[in-house]
Amino acid sequence: MRYSYFSNSKFADWVRGVPKPRAETADGWSRWQDSTKKSHPIRYWLAEELLDGIDEVINWPRNTVNSGIWYLKNRYFIKSHCLTANPRDIKPGQWCDLAERLLYCSFNELVDFVEVECASIILSGRSRRLGEKYLTDIINMVYTEEWGIEKDDPLYGQPMPQSKDHQEILDLYHWWLERPNRTNPPCPFPDNGIEMFLTPEKLSPQDREQVDQWIKLSNETDERYRREDDEMLIRLVKVRHSLWT
Repeated sequence: MRYSYFSNSKFADWVRGVPKPRAETADGWSRWQDSTKKSHPIRYWLAEELLDGIDEVINWPRNTVNSGIWYLKNRYFIKSHCLTANPRDIKPGQWCDLAERLLYCSFNELVDFVEVECASIILSGRSRRLGEKYLTDIINMVYTEEWGIEKDDPLYGQPMPQSKDHQEILDLYHWWLERPNRTNPPCPFPDNGIEMFLTPEKLSPQDREQVDQWIKLSNETDERYRREDDEMLIRLVKVRHSLWT
């Protein structure tokens, strides 16, 4: 892991003649690099290539030690090579089919992304408030002179490309936090519901009708929740390329 990047400094912006965006999509970075190289090829090389080379030489000892520390953290503590589930959703030692692990692990990692990775951009540690603030700041980003866009440009004042994806990330995060509050139809016989199922012949026609309606409504609710889970998981997959900081 690099300790610093001289090419991201204000001095590099001065050398390059064009400010470097704080955040961009993959397409946005490509457009910025192409336009900057075309308008200031030599200054771009000085800022991006030469300064990076000087950076690597000066900070090599520190970067090497830092990379070793982060390797140990990632390997044994953060375990960023794994998808993990929160014990609230999948208890350790409990069997869970892949169909469920795909959902729980993916959204548990989304929670960690927001509350740990995004929050740590502002202040180290887990924080829902800071994670939401980081996402909201990006959502509210618009093109201005700071990004090299003049006031007469049609893009001026328009949302940045990553704003939409980060809004989606925030929406999915909030949905997952609210998901445990989903309710199921109440059993018409809460005190002896199991007995009612085991001995349906003892039910009166009216009670049996109530039970049949409850079973039908419960099945419809379960199916609706399954479709909702699938939809949200697909939405998460569609923004996966924006899940980085």
